[in-house]
Formats: sequence, structure tokens, C-alpha cells
Amino acid sequence: MQRDPELFTEKVSLREKLIFAAGDLYGGGAPSLINALYFGYLVAMGVGTVWAGAIVAIGRVWDAVSDPIMGVLSDNTRTKWGRRRPYILFGSMLIIASFAFLFLPMPGASEKTLKIIVYLFAYLFYNTLSTVIGISYTSFSAELATTPRETTQVNTLRLIFSMFSSALATVGGAYLLTQFIEGNMNVNTLYFIVVFGFGAAYTIPCILTGLFTRERVVLPETKSTFTVNTFVEPFRVRAFVYLLIGYLFAYVCMDLLTTNVVYFASYALAIDVGGEIILAIIVGVIFVTLPLYYLLLARGVSKPFLFRIGIPVYILGIVLLTMVPLTSTKLLIIFCVLVGLGMGGSQLLPWVIFPDIIDIAELKLANRPTGSFSGVMIFMKKTSSAIAIFLSGVVLRFVGFNEPKADELTGTIDYADFVQPASAVLGLKLLIAVSVLIFMSIAYFAIRKLKLTTAISERVRELIEKRNRGEKFDEKDKRDYEQISRDFF
Repeated sequence: MQRDPELFTEKVSLREKLIFAAGDLYGGGAPSLINALYFGYLVAMGVGTVWAGAIVAIGRVWDAVSDPIMGVLSDNTRTKWGRRRPYILFGSMLIIASFAFLFLPMPGASEKTLKIIVYLFAYLFYNTLSTVIGISYTSFSAELATTPRETTQVNTLRLIFSMFSSALATVGGAYLLTQFIEGNMNVNTLYFIVVFGFGAAYTIPCILTGLFTRERVVLPETKSTFTVNTFVEPFRVRAFVYLLIGYLFAYVCMDLLTTNVVYFASYALAIDVGGEIILAIIVGVIFVTLPLYYLLLARGVSKPFLFRIGIPVYILGIVLLTMVPLTSTKLLIIFCVLVGLGMGGSQLLPWVIFPDIIDIAELKLANRPTGSFSGVMIFMKKTSSAIAIFLSGVVLRFVGFNEPKADELTGTIDYADFVQPASAVLGLKLLIAVSVLIFMSIAYFAIRKLKLTTAISERVRELIEKRNRGEKFDEKDKRDYEQISRDFF
């Protein structure tokens, strides 16, 4: 793909960077809110843990299947506003409606089958909208800027917004679920806060992104088609596979933690601390470390190194948090701080590394199907997460978890009615600890194979631009190309 020379030299203004970055408040916040709140909400509406897990799994599998299709669709879109912005702009106008359908209060509906059908279709609608906006935005993130350094700046900035939004949504969602489960809030109050509070907060930035940012690539004349090869092609790039494995397992662990932490805090801790406090400490520590990561990135420290450096600390913190009997709030805080310190890199770096992987793919494939790669990446993550959360619901049923349900008349939960047996408490602990231990170990060794540096990323970009200008590679270019091929292709 050729870039317009005028656009190639144009800098992205700070205003445009900030507007674009704010658009990821939805991408970071909405999934985190759903992860923290929706599973428990469905259980409280009388769906049950297994069906709650099944609804989430089916919705995410559909979401995953639609991601590559949306990637190709956005790659092939041609409008005077670009190929990504129209989807972001018009999709954002339905965010509040999707939340209103998703959290429809139904404690009084006596027919369980009706609840399952309504919530399943609501979740499918939400995930479809999330795909339309999310894939377009993620692909756009590699096309707003035209140099590796500026692209890193843009993606780091947007991920700061994303993680801030994710932190607020994770803690806020866990707080709302805790208050709901413990009988301090009825379903109608929760519904109003989620739909009109969080919904509006996600809608406005996305609209601004669609209106006031621009793409800086010249579109290829030949459109791509969705084929089996479209899905398989990213797996031909070894560097992408390494990143995919690390990203996949890091985010599955986070999903499992946020889905179960309220139950863990409410029923498996001897001290009176809500799940939102645990998450607040963890995500607070992650957010505090962001300037350090940005500084290290600016100084050229290897992105894969920053991804994996904290993983052993992450695993240690989770094992201590879940398996050590806690009788002190100070000890709980220490363990949560360890988790936050260890988790930061694996949450921040995948999408910072992604544009570099796209450059490597372009060098190998001689085209830049960003949407296809981001679609496949999110497809694999969501599919794995769907399976994990479904199995989480099955495990809770298997260990005898007593499902807290809202009263049909008042819409509140009587907390005293839902004491958990010892088997359920142990099951909650092992569900979190064992998952993190296994999955993050796999992520560590996958990212360790990704030997990517700033110098290599810049050299890849130089080779691409030289080839796009029609210039022949000299002997040094050929040697560098062969080395890059051996390491990353």
C-alpha cells in the first residue's frame, strides 16, 4: 500500500491525538464494565451460573466470529470520510440503546426461558455494536500517524485513556455488583446508573473521534475479500503468533479475575473487603505505573521485555491473594499491590506492540490488511475468554455455589440467604489462582520469543518505504531483510 507523500510528512496535532485517544474510553471501559458486572447480574436475575456463562460465551463467540468479517469490511470501505470513521461515528449513536437492552431489569419474570432468550439477544446486539466500533477503532490506531515513533505515542496515549476508563469501569462495575448482591441497591437504580451514566460517558468521546480525526493512508485500489486465507494469513507471520498468545492469555486472566472477584471477596475472604476495593488497588497500581512504562518506551526499552518483566510478580501476587488466609487488611493491600505491579506490562503493551507487528506483516506480505490482523487478534481473545467464562460458570455450579438471586417484587437481594459451602469457597480460590498460574506462564514464554526492539521496528519501516518507492534493496538491505525474516516471519 502506498502512502500519500503529503500525508506522510504531516504531524498529528496534540488536539487530534487527545480526541482520538479519548475514543478508547468505550473500548477500554465497556468490556471492563460488562466483565465486572454482567455475569453476576444475570445470576441475580435468576438465569443461573451455567446459563449466565453460556450467554456470555455465545455472545463472545459471535463477537469473535464477526470480528474478522468486520475487519475485512472496514478494510474495503471507501468513503470521503475514510474507511474507519463512519463506523465509529454512527455506531456510537447506539451505545446507550445497547446498554438499555443489555441490562433490562427482569427479576419478576417467572419464565426462565424468556429471560435466557432476552438476555442472549441483548448480548448479541451489544457485541455486534462493539465489533463495529472496536475493530474500526483498533485498525484506525495504526493509520492515524505515519511514523513508528508517532504511532507509539498515539497508541500509548490512547491506552492510557483506555486503561483509565477500564479502571473506573472495573471498579465501578464491581462496586455496583457488590452493592446489589449485598442488598444495598435495587435493580432499577443499578439500571439507571449503567445505562445513562456509563452509556453517555462512552457515547460522547466516540462521536468526537468520528467527527474530528482523520486517517493518513492512501487506500489500495484492489479490495480484499473474506476467505479462509484472510483468516489464516496473519498466522503466517510468526511475530504475530507470539504476540497473539501473550495477549490472549493475559486478557483471559483479567476477564476471569474481574468476573469472579466480587464473589471471591464476598464469600471467600475472612475480612470485610469488597471486590471493588481489590480491583481498585490493582488497577490503581497499574495506572500509577503507566508514566514509567511511557518513559521506558520513549528511551527505547524493548516492548516485549516490558510486557513480560512483571509476570512472575503477577503470578506470585495472585497465589498469595487467593491461597493465603487473610486476617489483615494490610496484608491484602500488599498482595494486591504485587498483582498490580506485575500485571501492568501485560495489560498495556499488546496494543502498543501491535503497530510494529503490522509493519513486519507488511514487509513480508507486501500489503497492509490491518483490519484483518486486528480482527483475528480480537477473535482469538474473545473466543478463549468465552470458553473460560463459560467453564467458570460450570465450575461454580460443580463446587456447589449458592446463587444469589434478586427478589421478584423488590428487585433486591437478601444477602443472608446465600451462605456458601466450603467447597464453593475453595473452588472460587482455585478458579482464579490456577488460571493465572498456567495462563500467564504460557504468555511469558511466548513473548520471550518476540525479540523486537525499537531499532528493528524503525529498520522495518525503512525497508517498507524503500520498497514502496520502487527502489531496489542494496546488500545491507538484503542482509537486514534476511535477518528480519529469520526472526519474525
